[in-house]
Amino acid sequence: MLRKSIVSGRFYPEDREQCLAELKECLQKEHLTEKIKSKILGGIVPHAGWVYSGSTAGLVFQAIKQQVSSPLFLIFGAVHVYGVSGPSIWREGSWETPLGNIDVNQAIAEEIIKEGKGLIVENPAPHTKEHSIEVQLPFIKYLFPGAQIVPVMVPPDIRALQAGEIAGQVMAKYAEEAVVIGSTDLTHYGMHYGQLEKGTGSKALDWVKNVNDKMIVDLMISMKSEEIVPEADKSGNACGAGAITATMSAVRVLGAKEGKLLKYTTSHDEIPSMGEATSFVGYAGVVFC
Repeated sequence: MLRKSIVSGRFYPEDREQCLAELKECLQKEHLTEKIKSKILGGIVPHAGWVYSGSTAGLVFQAIKQQVSSPLFLIFGAVHVYGVSGPSIWREGSWETPLGNIDVNQAIAEEIIKEGKGLIVENPAPHTKEHSIEVQLPFIKYLFPGAQIVPVMVPPDIRALQAGEIAGQVMAKYAEEAVVIGSTDLTHYGMHYGQLEKGTGSKALDWVKNVNDKMIVDLMISMKSEEIVPEADKSGNACGAGAITATMSAVRVLGAKEGKLLKYTTSHDEIPSMGEATSFVGYAGVVFC
């Protein structure tokens, strides 16, 4: 089974050389201020178009690259499509990127399905329409050419905790090279998203950054995975609350004790020439150690 890319040419370049050029630009835009000494067991990355969120995602993958050369990536994706009644895994085959295909580790995917006992099921159909995992894959293919993946879409409900724990227990057998990634964007604010309670401009931008998004970022940093879905339900500050929760639950099994915020930004900050802040999205790059 080959999962064809669906947002290349829109969220990131479809052409190989153009994709490489934009990847390098994203990776060169931000640099780690200091090397993370604790073992990185996972991270949270955004999944918007690279022009908005690529440097934030790239910073997380750069941090992982400093520690491992060819990890096995368990990737929990957000759910923006219909047909996902529970945690859904793509079991076999490979995923297409402009830089070459990335293989799915079928043996581990099947082991997660087995241990999931009906909670985590094989369901490739919605993966063919969902972008939250795909947007990460060129980073992985470029920085970790031999890496394999296990892709799982996770709805934002209480089952995400158990799904992450089960997957984490399976991944613990491969802990030397196992990394768990969760994909989410944060607050979607403005007229395009039907949220204008704080008006527009600097006041709205400040509220999103320092109030609404800060609440969920603080939960990530303090490893309070049980509170992620309720917070996102209340405040609308994560489209991938299930992915965050599953990631935090899995890395906790692997031994993570804390989260570290590498970068927070918004689409408005990345493209300030857009003028007044009227519609924008928040992004965070976090690693778990």
